[in-house]
Amino acid sequence: MKKEKIKAIDIIKAFAIISVLILHVNVPYEFDQKFFLSLYTLVSVQIFIIITGYNYTASYMNRNITLKTWYGKYNLQRKLKRILIPYILIVIFETIILYIKVDYTKYRNLKYIGTLFLEGGLGPGSYYTPVLIQIVFIYFPLLLIFNNYLKNTIDNIKKRYILSLVITIVFEIIYEIIINYIGKDYNEFIQEFYRISAFRYLPFLQLGIILYYNKKEMLNKISYMLPFSIVGVIYIYLTYYKDKVIYPFYYWKPVALPTLFYALFFILIIMRYFRKTEQNFLEKVVIIIGRASYHICLFQMAYFGVLKLRLSTTWYSYIIHILICLIVGVIFYYIESKVTRVVSVKKAL
Repeated sequence: MKKEKIKAIDIIKAFAIISVLILHVNVPYEFDQKFFLSLYTLVSVQIFIIITGYNYTASYMNRNITLKTWYGKYNLQRKLKRILIPYILIVIFETIILYIKVDYTKYRNLKYIGTLFLEGGLGPGSYYTPVLIQIVFIYFPLLLIFNNYLKNTIDNIKKRYILSLVITIVFEIIYEIIINYIGKDYNEFIQEFYRISAFRYLPFLQLGIILYYNKKEMLNKISYMLPFSIVGVIYIYLTYYKDKVIYPFYYWKPVALPTLFYALFFILIIMRYFRKTEQNFLEKVVIIIGRASYHICLFQMAYFGVLKLRLSTTWYSYIIHILICLIVGVIFYYIESKVTRVVSVKKAL
């Protein structure tokens, strides 16, 4: 992958993780309403999923991976190590805190700790790791099969990608309808199932795949995306600020399917205006944040969810919280990466 591509991807991930932190720091609703912060913080995870589809497709193409070798030991180990090692470390850290802090005594049992590992840990955004694991094992390989089938049956590239996106959108809408129907009788179970389900992100993942193959054309026609992006803005405004329900998106409604092209619009803007390989100091800092975005995401989960530190309610305290998450997350990224690399080398010897 070329340097300019990597730079743009890292900046996109930095934008998304900073949006996550702003969302989870819980600024007062009045402040949010005044500056409409949620109009961009609520598309952060969707941006990550699109970029995951993009990056996995790049890996699939650049390394000449087939569907068979995708499930090979080397490829799975490589991808799962990046996801699971930092995740396990954070959940262990959360477990230690559960046994230290007095207000968590009721959670001190093996059943709860086991559930904690399976459900993504504690804290905001804890569903993200289970979603990534499902993408690696199930949804990305399924989309590979699906796209290869369409490639062999439809010659027209444009029609093929439009059809692929329409089909994934239809499947996701059907999924939402089924979830709503079952949720009437099993609401608590469905809420938890839906929280960690990656299926709801299927169109976002497919859009990431399409973006990889059609990036140049999509960047040239970025203005065409604007009307669809506006739909996403209106949808978030209605569902979040006005608390409207737009059927069938009942669960997690502000981050649902209608935000698809709005999330893409942010990605295209950054890809278009950060093409140069030269980096100033600020860009270097942003790129480091982007590369450490997963580790920052995991740390903020523990920071806001288990440690629950609150300095004050002044505006600068929110900035301090965000900076703490960024700095510690970046340190965690460098330490974990280095230790994992050293251990892997020693095992190989």
